[in-house]
Amino acid sequence: MERFKHPTFIGYSCDKAGNVYGKKGQLMKGCLSTVGYRQYEFSGRTETGHRFVWECIKGVIPEGLVINHIDANKLNNRIENLEVVATKPVTTYTEGRALCRILHFFLKVFIYC
Repeated sequence: MERFKHPTFIGYSCDKAGNVYGKKGQLMKGCLSTVGYRQYEFSGRTETGHRFVWECIKGVIPEGLVINHIDANKLNNRIENLEVVATKPVTTYTEGRALCRILHFFLKVFIYC
């Protein structure tokens, strides 16, 4: 599978499936952050996997924007599952999903979320 080099972390790369590779080409495992994202350490600096993958393949993330997981699975870092969005829509999306769950649970209302 094709690998893409990171613009800042020299020697590190990823593929479109969201796998991250170290300086020697080895697959990196990373670890889970306290909020459920996979994160990696690059030359003493910690970075989340989704941000790393986006920057390798698409380029630097513009200021004021964030990376959103389209399927809401924080561990699915495939490039086709990532999108760059403004900060507010991510919060709104998350809050909307929570509201759907609450309505479904308490009112037994089915809403496609």
